[in-house]
Amino acid sequence: MKMRIAFASLLAFVLATPAAVLATSVKHMNIDELAGNADKIFRGTVISIQPGTVEAGGAELHTVTYTLKVEDAFKGDFLIAKDDVKLAKITMITDPKSPDESNGLVRLGVFRDVPKLKVGDVYLLFTSAESRIGLSTTVGLGQGCFDINGSMALNRAGNLGLFQGATVQGPSKGALPYADLADRIRAVLAAQ
Repeated sequence: MKMRIAFASLLAFVLATPAAVLATSVKHMNIDELAGNADKIFRGTVISIQPGTVEAGGAELHTVTYTLKVEDAFKGDFLIAKDDVKLAKITMITDPKSPDESNGLVRLGVFRDVPKLKVGDVYLLFTSAESRIGLSTTVGLGQGCFDINGSMALNRAGNLGLFQGATVQGPSKGALPYADLADRIRAVLAAQ
């Protein structure tokens, strides 16, 4: 019975999410491709994290919904809260078991590449459009999730090849000032 539920969950996940999410190795994307494939691009601070589930293909998938206060909006529509504060909500698929619940075992597969965010931390995110069941993720998984540390920005791929073949130039790897990255994003969006 557990095996059938696991198979149904995997099948529902396959049908409900973009193909890039399923790969343990995703296609490398430069800043042009990240921006072109993103429904939303924004810098924000995580203000809440809510676990949940969604029904798909007769199975229940575990999700996590991140709510972020948007501080810098580049692309997309955002929720407007009290006092004209912009909010973004992203519901992503998640591993049903935390590392504590899996007896210390490292769980491999699709969940290891889905970025996990923390309340209070600041991120620059390139996010996909919601699927028909309300799921979204960062474009290129870790490539579309930039951790903002002080004034520096670094995606989960180490910014490796971020500007390779792009319309704007920048360093081939490593953190760069957020202000410089923001200017390059605006230039890319203006050229699209």
